[in-house]
Amino acid sequence: MRNGRLVAVVGPDGAGKTTLANTMLTSYDGPTGYIHFRPPIAGSLLAVPPPNPRLIPKVVEAVGNRPLGWGRLFYNLLRFWLGYVTSIRPRLKEGMLIVADRWCYGYLAQPTALRYYGPAWLARLVVAAFPRPSLVVNLVAPVGDIAARKQELSPSEIEKELAAWQRLPVAGRLDLDATQPPELMARRVLETLL
Repeated sequence: MRNGRLVAVVGPDGAGKTTLANTMLTSYDGPTGYIHFRPPIAGSLLAVPPPNPRLIPKVVEAVGNRPLGWGRLFYNLLRFWLGYVTSIRPRLKEGMLIVADRWCYGYLAQPTALRYYGPAWLARLVVAAFPRPSLVVNLVAPVGDIAARKQELSPSEIEKELAAWQRLPVAGRLDLDATQPPELMARRVLETLL
């Protein structure tokens, strides 16, 4: 790829986002970088996902501090743009493939995990102002497969997350069957980017 690409990999916990990211980064013939959730501000990108990525903790409360949640949303909008301008855009100009875990889309599919308790319309409006990836890859798998990998999630929680990621209102989304071998999925993503 002459110009680099930013790919956001989304889907429920346990769908294989980290595995796909690893496979894409190691199979791509060119410079690569990885981001978990938010880009660094004027920092270096990771070469591959860390073995124990810092997970976004699940928050079980359905209600929380709305003004604080809104503040986090707008703070992250600023952080994403600063990180994009200082760390991502220069590397995209160098032809780098950058894979981002979830990017900002957790605000739409898993808002309470990010401690956002405001209205969905506000989250959609603000997320539309975040920098956009070249492609959003949504991993879909049967509930039983995900439950086998993430036993701390109930089947109803997994179904809810699958449905939320399926409703993600983004253009250029590629839905992939996460039961396929990661090499096959990585090839499909790279072919789509080209």
